[in-house]
Amino acid sequence: MSEYDVDIRKFAGGWLPGALRGTVREWALVLIQPFRSLHHRFMQYREEKLRALQYDATTVRLEAMLNYYLHDELAELANGGRILVEDGAAVQQCIVYSKHEHLPVMVGMQMIHSCTAWGAVPFVVKIPAALQGNRDVWNRVDRLVRRYKLLGTKHTIEYYQD
Repeated sequence: MSEYDVDIRKFAGGWLPGALRGTVREWALVLIQPFRSLHHRFMQYREEKLRALQYDATTVRLEAMLNYYLHDELAELANGGRILVEDGAAVQQCIVYSKHEHLPVMVGMQMIHSCTAWGAVPFVVKIPAALQGNRDVWNRVDRLVRRYKLLGTKHTIEYYQD
């Protein structure tokens, strides 16, 4: 039990005089119903915020957070697939795009990044390919990652085959 667990029914009955507890008790419980619903909403909000504080910007925690919040969609649409978060330094990306062809071009053995990937690319979020057409899932993943990632870091979202 925490300091926020309050039995509203017992609290309302305790304020009534002993002689009126039998006759006025139900009437008092009806009057205290808005406080019961407010307390219930507060406890839900508190639980949600405590859960949000469990996650941080590490790749392991980001992966756990994404799989927790998108558990229903992953089980239903992706046959139990999981969202993976990988380090961006180990991922090979397209190096250079020619402006008029819009195709990847290799420039020797030198690593040249496109302007969208300049700076650090610390992690890549990989979603199962079964969710590729689902824009709602992509938006939820992007919104959750932006909420929990470190400020100034970059991320990319890709699809993978199981």
